[in-house]
Amino acid sequence: MELPQYTMYLSIKRILIPKAIMLIFLGGFLYFGVWLNLIILNIYIPAEVHFYILLGIAVLVCIQGILNYMKYSSYRYLFYKDRMIFQGKNNLTILYSEIKTLDFKKNALDYIFNTGIINIYPKHQMNYVENTNQIYFYMQKLIDYSRQLSGYAQQQNTYQQNQVYYKEQLR
Repeated sequence: MELPQYTMYLSIKRILIPKAIMLIFLGGFLYFGVWLNLIILNIYIPAEVHFYILLGIAVLVCIQGILNYMKYSSYRYLFYKDRMIFQGKNNLTILYSEIKTLDFKKNALDYIFNTGIINIYPKHQMNYVENTNQIYFYMQKLIDYSRQLSGYAQQQNTYQQNQVYYKEQLR
């Protein structure tokens, strides 16, 4: 079994922190809406209930964080000489010879977490990639190396076909 040259995992902090902040914001928004309705209806709720509601929101955020961690911590990219394999929800194998172009981009959160997105045309998009510049240039070198090897293999194949053709001509 061939071992990968490089294994890359997704940036877990880039996934979990924005999701946790969003859940806290949405939970607070929901809590504020219920609280505002109760104020308008002149219904009094003891302080303990407010505490339990906030505690419940915090517990739900923690549970969702644990579930997301368990889900995304096993996602990884395996880089070989001639292909890249994504192991995640759906396994995907991409041959370097099939890649037409490669580019990367960053959004505001990517600048904060030192991550980025690498687009592999026409097949795939690599999200939550740490050290995007280094991975991008590493992949570019692997693609160039693969193209050189495939060009050399085609050259050798053509040479062997020509040898057979010339031998038949000489007879």
